[in-house]
Amino acid sequence: MMNSHEKTISRVKKLHQLCDVWYLEVVAVHPSLQGRSLGKKAMTWVLEYINNAPVLLECTSESNISFYQKLGFEVVEEVELMEGGEAVKLWFMLRQAPGSGHGK
Repeated sequence: MMNSHEKTISRVKKLHQLCDVWYLEVVAVHPSLQGRSLGKKAMTWVLEYINNAPVLLECTSESNISFYQKLGFEVVEEVELMEGGEAVKLWFMLRQAPGSGHGK
């Protein structure tokens, strides 16, 4: 599964000509704390911290895609990773640097 994961990241980087890109693997807010804008605050802090450089993340829930789209991310790859008969669906989402001419 990790091999397929790494191949997907490499493919996205090559397709979008990304040499220097940040990668977020896990960002989450505990369900009991959701709905308080904590996720938006955390992501805004991350984007400011990286000085709005290009960032790639993996979204594991289709219901979260619109949240990331509101922050300027776009789905660039949808994959189903398989290992030992188990499948994990991921949406790789990219946010280009503002003014890069790519993405939103």
